[in-house]
Amino acid sequence: MSALRAILVVALGGVGVWFLVASIPWWRHASLSTRLTPYISSTSRQSRSAWSWSSLRSLLGGFLDRHLPTGDLATRLCSLGRTPDIVAQRTEQAAWGLIGMAGGIGLSLLVAATGRGLSPLMALMLIVVGGAVGAIAWDRRITRAVQRRREAAAAEFPIVADLLCLAVTAGESLRGGLALVAQSINGPLGEEIRWALRDARSGRTLAASLTERAVILGEPGFERFVRSVIAATERGVAIASSLQAMAADARDLQRVALVEAAGRKQVTMLIPVVGLILPVALVFAFFPGIVAIRHLT
Repeated sequence: MSALRAILVVALGGVGVWFLVASIPWWRHASLSTRLTPYISSTSRQSRSAWSWSSLRSLLGGFLDRHLPTGDLATRLCSLGRTPDIVAQRTEQAAWGLIGMAGGIGLSLLVAATGRGLSPLMALMLIVVGGAVGAIAWDRRITRAVQRRREAAAAEFPIVADLLCLAVTAGESLRGGLALVAQSINGPLGEEIRWALRDARSGRTLAASLTERAVILGEPGFERFVRSVIAATERGVAIASSLQAMAADARDLQRVALVEAAGRKQVTMLIPVVGLILPVALVFAFFPGIVAIRHLT
Protein backbone atom coordinates (compact mmCIF):
# COMPACT_ATOMS: atom_id res chain seq x y z
CA MET A 1 0.00 0.00 0.00
CA SER A 2 2.98 2.33 0.45
CA ALA A 3 3.61 2.24 -3.32
CA LEU A 4 -0.03 3.22 -3.92
CA ARG A 5 0.32 6.18 -1.60
CA ALA A 6 3.56 7.18 -3.31
CA ILE A 7 1.84 7.14 -6.70
CA LEU A 8 -1.00 9.29 -5.38
CA VAL A 9 1.47 11.73 -3.84
CA VAL A 10 3.41 11.98 -7.12
CA ALA A 11 0.22 12.52 -9.14
CA LEU A 12 -1.16 15.16 -6.77
CA GLY A 13 2.23 16.84 -6.62
CA GLY A 14 2.38 17.02 -10.41
CA VAL A 15 -1.12 18.55 -10.55
CA GLY A 16 -0.14 21.08 -7.89
CA VAL A 17 3.03 22.07 -9.77
CA TRP A 18 1.02 22.43 -12.96
CA PHE A 19 -1.53 24.78 -11.36
CA LEU A 20 1.29 26.73 -9.74
CA VAL A 21 3.00 27.22 -13.09
CA ALA A 22 -0.34 28.04 -14.74
CA SER A 23 -0.91 30.86 -12.25
CA ILE A 24 2.22 32.75 -13.39
CA PRO A 25 0.95 35.88 -15.19
CA TRP A 26 3.53 36.00 -17.98
CA TRP A 27 2.54 32.51 -19.16
CA ARG A 28 -0.94 33.73 -20.03
CA HIS A 29 -0.99 35.71 -23.27
CA ALA A 30 -4.61 36.85 -23.44
CA SER A 31 -5.98 37.51 -26.90
CA LEU A 32 -7.83 40.65 -27.87
CA SER A 33 -11.23 38.94 -27.65
CA THR A 34 -10.42 37.66 -24.16
CA ARG A 35 -9.45 41.15 -23.00
CA LEU A 36 -12.58 42.74 -24.48
CA THR A 37 -15.03 40.07 -23.28
CA PRO A 38 -15.51 41.46 -19.70
CA TYR A 39 -16.64 44.80 -21.18
CA ILE A 40 -19.35 43.20 -23.34
CA SER A 41 -22.43 42.76 -21.18
CA SER A 42 -24.14 40.12 -23.32
CA THR A 43 -21.28 37.66 -23.13
CA SER A 44 -19.64 38.50 -19.81
CA ARG A 45 -21.58 35.89 -17.84
CA GLN A 46 -20.80 33.16 -20.38
CA SER A 47 -17.12 34.12 -20.42
CA ARG A 48 -16.92 33.97 -16.60
CA SER A 49 -18.50 30.50 -16.56
CA ALA A 50 -16.13 29.16 -19.23
CA TRP A 51 -13.00 31.00 -18.05
CA SER A 52 -11.25 28.07 -16.48
CA TRP A 53 -11.56 25.72 -19.46
CA SER A 54 -10.75 28.34 -22.09
CA SER A 55 -7.77 29.62 -20.11
CA LEU A 56 -6.48 26.08 -19.63
CA ARG A 57 -6.86 25.37 -23.36
CA SER A 58 -5.09 28.58 -24.35
CA LEU A 59 -2.35 27.92 -21.79
CA LEU A 60 -1.68 24.40 -23.05
CA GLY A 61 -1.85 25.38 -26.70
CA GLY A 62 0.32 28.45 -26.23
CA PHE A 63 2.95 26.52 -24.28
CA LEU A 64 3.22 23.79 -26.92
CA ASP A 65 3.16 26.36 -29.72
CA ARG A 66 6.11 28.21 -28.19
CA HIS A 67 8.20 25.14 -27.38
CA LEU A 68 7.50 22.82 -30.34
CA PRO A 69 8.27 23.37 -34.04
CA THR A 70 5.16 24.45 -35.95
CA GLY A 71 6.29 24.59 -39.58
CA ASP A 72 5.71 20.93 -40.36
CA LEU A 73 2.42 20.90 -38.46
CA ALA A 74 1.14 23.94 -40.37
CA THR A 75 2.06 22.27 -43.67
CA ARG A 76 0.30 19.04 -42.75
CA LEU A 77 -2.82 20.88 -41.61
CA CYS A 78 -2.93 22.76 -44.91
CA SER A 79 -2.52 19.42 -46.71
CA LEU A 80 -5.62 18.22 -44.86
CA GLY A 81 -7.57 21.20 -46.14
CA ARG A 82 -7.80 22.80 -42.69
CA THR A 83 -7.02 26.31 -41.54
CA PRO A 84 -3.68 26.04 -39.70
CA ASP A 85 -4.86 27.02 -36.21
CA ILE A 86 -1.68 25.92 -34.45
CA VAL A 87 -2.79 26.78 -30.92
CA ALA A 88 -6.02 24.77 -31.22
CA GLN A 89 -4.20 21.77 -32.70
CA ARG A 90 -1.51 21.91 -30.03
CA THR A 91 -4.27 22.05 -27.43
CA GLU A 92 -5.75 18.87 -28.90
CA GLN A 93 -2.31 17.27 -28.80
CA ALA A 94 -1.96 18.30 -25.15
CA ALA A 95 -5.35 16.69 -24.44
CA TRP A 96 -4.08 13.44 -25.96
CA GLY A 97 -0.98 13.75 -23.79
CA LEU A 98 -3.10 14.23 -20.68
CA ILE A 99 -5.13 11.14 -21.60
CA GLY A 100 -1.85 9.22 -21.92
CA MET A 101 -0.73 10.50 -18.53
CA ALA A 102 -4.05 9.40 -17.05
CA GLY A 103 -3.44 5.98 -18.57
CA GLY A 104 0.02 5.91 -16.98
CA ILE A 105 -1.47 6.81 -13.59
CA GLY A 106 -4.10 4.09 -13.98
CA LEU A 107 -1.44 1.52 -14.92
CA SER A 108 0.65 2.52 -11.93
CA LEU A 109 -2.35 2.18 -9.62
CA LEU A 110 -3.17 -1.21 -11.12
CA VAL A 111 0.38 -2.47 -10.60
CA ALA A 112 0.40 -1.15 -7.04
CA ALA A 113 -2.99 -2.73 -6.31
CA THR A 114 -1.67 -6.16 -7.29
CA GLY A 115 0.84 -5.95 -4.46
CA ARG A 116 3.99 -5.66 -6.56
CA GLY A 117 6.64 -3.19 -5.52
CA LEU A 118 6.60 0.01 -7.57
CA SER A 119 8.92 2.85 -6.71
CA PRO A 120 7.77 6.48 -7.05
CA LEU A 121 10.43 7.04 -9.73
CA MET A 122 9.06 4.16 -11.79
CA ALA A 123 5.53 5.48 -11.37
CA LEU A 124 6.64 8.92 -12.52
CA MET A 125 8.36 7.38 -15.53
CA LEU A 126 5.15 5.52 -16.45
CA ILE A 127 3.18 8.77 -16.26
CA VAL A 128 5.71 10.67 -18.39
CA VAL A 129 5.92 7.85 -20.94
CA GLY A 130 2.12 7.71 -21.12
CA GLY A 131 1.94 11.42 -21.85
CA ALA A 132 4.63 11.16 -24.52
CA VAL A 133 2.87 8.19 -26.14
CA GLY A 134 -0.40 10.14 -26.26
CA ALA A 135 1.23 13.19 -27.89
CA ILE A 136 3.11 11.03 -30.41
CA ALA A 137 -0.07 9.07 -31.22
CA TRP A 138 -1.85 12.36 -32.03
CA ASP A 139 1.02 13.37 -34.32
CA ARG A 140 0.96 10.01 -36.06
CA ARG A 141 -2.80 10.33 -36.55
CA ILE A 142 -2.32 13.64 -38.38
CA THR A 143 0.45 12.11 -40.54
CA ARG A 144 -1.71 9.11 -41.47
CA ALA A 145 -4.63 11.41 -42.32
CA VAL A 146 -2.38 13.42 -44.65
CA GLN A 147 -1.15 10.23 -46.33
CA ARG A 148 -4.68 8.91 -46.80
CA ARG A 149 -5.79 12.22 -48.33
CA ARG A 150 -2.88 12.18 -50.78
CA GLU A 151 -3.66 8.60 -51.75
CA ALA A 152 -7.32 9.53 -52.33
CA ALA A 153 -6.19 12.46 -54.47
CA ALA A 154 -3.91 10.19 -56.52
CA ALA A 155 -6.79 7.76 -57.10
CA GLU A 156 -9.08 10.64 -58.10
CA PHE A 157 -6.65 12.33 -60.46
CA PRO A 158 -7.44 10.33 -63.70
CA ILE A 159 -11.14 11.14 -63.33
CA VAL A 160 -10.38 14.85 -62.87
CA ALA A 161 -8.12 14.86 -65.94
CA ASP A 162 -10.75 13.10 -68.07
CA LEU A 163 -13.56 15.43 -66.96
CA LEU A 164 -11.44 18.52 -67.58
CA CYS A 165 -10.46 17.14 -71.00
CA LEU A 166 -14.15 16.66 -71.90
CA ALA A 167 -15.03 20.15 -70.68
CA VAL A 168 -12.20 21.81 -72.62
CA THR A 169 -12.97 19.77 -75.75
CA ALA A 170 -16.62 20.87 -75.51
CA GLY A 171 -15.54 24.51 -75.70
CA GLU A 172 -15.19 25.54 -72.07
CA SER A 173 -12.34 27.72 -70.92
CA LEU A 174 -9.84 26.45 -68.38
CA ARG A 175 -11.55 28.31 -65.53
CA GLY A 176 -14.99 27.12 -66.61
CA GLY A 177 -13.81 23.53 -67.01
CA LEU A 178 -12.24 23.58 -63.55
CA ALA A 179 -15.49 24.97 -62.12
CA LEU A 180 -17.47 22.13 -63.71
CA VAL A 181 -14.97 19.56 -62.43
CA ALA A 182 -15.09 21.04 -58.92
CA GLN A 183 -18.89 20.75 -58.93
CA SER A 184 -18.74 17.09 -60.01
CA ILE A 185 -15.96 15.89 -57.68
CA ASN A 186 -16.35 15.71 -53.90
CA GLY A 187 -12.92 14.33 -53.04
CA PRO A 188 -9.64 16.04 -52.10
CA LEU A 189 -8.90 17.27 -55.63
CA GLY A 190 -12.34 18.81 -55.86
CA GLU A 191 -11.74 20.64 -52.59
CA GLU A 192 -8.35 21.92 -53.77
CA ILE A 193 -9.76 23.11 -57.11
CA ARG A 194 -12.65 24.89 -55.37
CA TRP A 195 -10.16 26.52 -53.03
CA ALA A 196 -8.02 27.68 -55.97
CA LEU A 197 -11.05 29.08 -57.83
CA ARG A 198 -12.12 30.91 -54.66
CA ASP A 199 -8.67 32.47 -54.39
CA ALA A 200 -8.74 33.37 -58.09
CA ARG A 201 -12.08 35.15 -57.64
CA SER A 202 -10.58 37.20 -54.81
CA GLY A 203 -8.02 38.80 -57.14
CA ARG A 204 -5.14 36.33 -57.53
CA THR A 205 -4.23 34.69 -60.78
CA LEU A 206 -5.54 31.20 -61.42
CA ALA A 207 -2.04 29.89 -62.14
CA ALA A 208 -0.71 31.13 -58.78
CA SER A 209 -3.70 29.71 -56.89
CA LEU A 210 -3.44 26.29 -58.55
CA THR A 211 0.32 26.16 -57.98
CA GLU A 212 -0.09 27.01 -54.31
CA ARG A 213 -2.78 24.38 -53.74
CA ALA A 214 -0.73 21.74 -55.58
CA VAL A 215 2.29 22.45 -53.38
CA ILE A 216 0.13 22.36 -50.24
CA LEU A 217 -1.50 19.05 -51.21
CA GLY A 218 1.86 17.48 -51.97
CA GLU A 219 0.58 14.93 -54.51
CA PRO A 220 3.11 14.59 -57.38
CA GLY A 221 0.52 13.79 -60.06
CA PHE A 222 -1.53 16.89 -59.28
CA GLU A 223 1.62 19.04 -59.28
CA ARG A 224 2.57 17.77 -62.75
CA PHE A 225 -1.02 18.32 -63.87
CA VAL A 226 -0.98 21.95 -62.71
CA ARG A 227 2.40 22.65 -64.31
CA SER A 228 1.31 21.13 -67.63
CA VAL A 229 -2.01 22.99 -67.68
CA ILE A 230 -0.37 26.32 -66.87
CA ALA A 231 2.38 25.79 -69.47
CA ALA A 232 -0.16 24.80 -72.15
CA THR A 233 -2.32 27.84 -71.36
CA GLU A 234 0.59 30.28 -71.45
CA ARG A 235 1.97 28.90 -74.74
CA GLY A 236 -1.38 28.51 -76.44
CA VAL A 237 -1.06 24.72 -76.86
CA ALA A 238 -4.14 22.47 -76.95
CA ILE A 239 -4.78 21.14 -73.46
CA ALA A 240 -7.00 18.18 -74.40
CA SER A 241 -4.22 15.95 -75.75
CA SER A 242 -1.95 16.61 -72.79
CA LEU A 243 -4.80 15.90 -70.36
CA GLN A 244 -5.53 12.58 -72.07
CA ALA A 245 -1.85 11.63 -71.87
CA MET A 246 -1.68 12.57 -68.19
CA ALA A 247 -4.81 10.54 -67.40
CA ALA A 248 -3.37 7.50 -69.22
CA ASP A 249 -0.06 7.86 -67.37
CA ALA A 250 -1.87 8.17 -64.03
CA ARG A 251 -3.85 4.99 -64.71
CA ASP A 252 -0.64 3.15 -65.65
CA LEU A 253 0.96 4.28 -62.40
CA GLN A 254 -2.10 3.12 -60.45
CA ARG A 255 -1.95 -0.24 -62.20
CA VAL A 256 1.74 -0.64 -61.32
CA ALA A 257 1.06 0.39 -57.71
CA LEU A 258 -1.79 -2.15 -57.53
CA VAL A 259 0.46 -4.94 -58.81
CA GLU A 260 3.15 -3.99 -56.28
CA ALA A 261 0.60 -3.94 -53.45
CA ALA A 262 -0.67 -7.36 -54.52
CA GLY A 263 2.92 -8.67 -54.45
CA ARG A 264 3.40 -7.34 -50.92
CA LYS A 265 0.12 -8.92 -49.83
CA GLN A 266 1.29 -12.27 -51.19
CA VAL A 267 4.29 -12.11 -48.88
CA THR A 268 2.04 -11.10 -46.00
CA MET A 269 -0.26 -14.04 -46.67
CA LEU A 270 2.68 -16.39 -46.12
CA ILE A 271 2.75 -15.42 -42.43
CA PRO A 272 -0.42 -17.34 -41.41
CA VAL A 273 0.49 -20.17 -43.78
CA VAL A 274 3.99 -20.65 -42.36
CA GLY A 275 3.11 -19.74 -38.79
CA LEU A 276 -0.23 -21.53 -38.37
CA ILE A 277 -1.19 -23.95 -41.14
CA LEU A 278 2.22 -25.50 -41.82
CA PRO A 279 2.97 -26.45 -38.16
CA VAL A 280 -0.47 -28.08 -37.82
CA ALA A 281 0.08 -30.02 -41.06
CA LEU A 282 3.48 -31.20 -39.84
CA VAL A 283 1.99 -32.34 -36.53
CA PHE A 284 -0.74 -34.32 -38.29
CA ALA A 285 1.83 -35.81 -40.70
CA PHE A 286 4.50 -36.88 -38.20
CA PHE A 287 2.60 -37.47 -34.97
CA PRO A 288 1.14 -40.90 -35.96
CA GLY A 289 4.59 -42.08 -37.02
CA ILE A 290 6.15 -40.91 -33.75
CA VAL A 291 3.44 -42.70 -31.75
CA ALA A 292 3.97 -45.90 -33.77
CA ILE A 293 7.74 -45.77 -33.21
CA ARG A 294 7.23 -45.32 -29.46
CA HIS A 295 4.95 -48.38 -29.35
CA LEU A 296 7.48 -50.46 -31.27
CA THR A 297 10.31 -49.53 -28.92
